[in-house]
Amino acid sequence: MLLSPYREVHSISSQKYEIENVKGFRGLKLDSALYIYQLNNQLADVRALQPRQILVFSQQFGVALFSEKIPYGFGWFNEYDPVLCVELIESAPDTNPADLIFAIPADMVIHVSILKALEKRGINFPQQYDLVKQIDFEDCQNLRTRGLNIYVYKSLSLHLKG
Repeated sequence: MLLSPYREVHSISSQKYEIENVKGFRGLKLDSALYIYQLNNQLADVRALQPRQILVFSQQFGVALFSEKIPYGFGWFNEYDPVLCVELIESAPDTNPADLIFAIPADMVIHVSILKALEKRGINFPQQYDLVKQIDFEDCQNLRTRGLNIYVYKSLSLHLKG
């Protein structure tokens, strides 16, 4: 429900597992506590990272919430609509590239127009970023488990590796 509330089959009142250990969501009830528990544990390393913002696409928005990071920009980054993504990037507040984490599906090819829009904002992805972790997440739109790659700015990843 948290990851894709608009796709939840049952009502919120029928959910049976209460969240206890996720900041900001204590008391909320879900139908699949095991997956939420596993996702929360996988994101512990991401929460500990220094950058305060995270760029996720629409199918991963729950990951942004669990990471306790601020979503980049103010819009719904639909991975199937590069024109919308470019508009959102162009209207986003200025961001220091070192203060931004990327959480990108492992099998996703980012449209060149999105990469160019980021570059115009001084964010050179993927050139200035290193892959530091991969987690599994449930893609509710495509009904499958996908890998999600976590990238941080190169100078920060040196501290993680060393």
